[in-house]
Amino acid sequence: ELSNEATELSSVAAEYKKLSKERGEQVDRLVAIVKENGEIQNKIKKNLERAVMQQALDTVLKCDTDEDFSISQKEIPQLKLRLSNIPGVEFDKENFDKLFKGRKGDLKLQDIMEMFRNLKADIPEEDNIFHLKTEKLPANTPRKQRSFLGF
Repeated sequence: ELSNEATELSSVAAEYKKLSKERGEQVDRLVAIVKENGEIQNKIKKNLERAVMQQALDTVLKCDTDEDFSISQKEIPQLKLRLSNIPGVEFDKENFDKLFKGRKGDLKLQDIMEMFRNLKADIPEEDNIFHLKTEKLPANTPRKQRSFLGF
C-alpha cells in the first residue's frame, strides 16, 4: 500500500511539475508581450510627436499670412485656433500664453522654435503646450496619415 501511495504521489508530483512549467512559460510569454507592447507604445508616441511637429509647423506657416516668418499679434488668435484643432493632441492655450508672456510685438522664428522644443523637452506634463492624446485621433483618420502616425 505504501508503494501505491508513493507511485501516486510521484505521478501527482510529475503532473504538478508539468503544470508549473507550462504556467512559467505562460508568464514568460505574458512578460514578453507586455514588453513588446511598451515598445510599440513608445514608437507610436514618437511618431505622434513627429506628426504633431509637422502639423504645427504647417499651421505656423499657414498663419503667417504676410510670409515674413514671424507671427504678428493679429495672427496669434488664428494660430491658437488652428493648433487646437490638430488631431491626436490637446493644445494648452494657457501654457502657450505663459511661454510667450512678456514678449512684445511679433513672434519671431526663434520664439516659434521654443514652442517646438516644448514638445520634445522633458518638462512637467502640466507645463506642456502640447499634450499627446492618441485617443483623440479620429477613427476615420486617413490611411496615409495613420501610416505616418505608426498605426
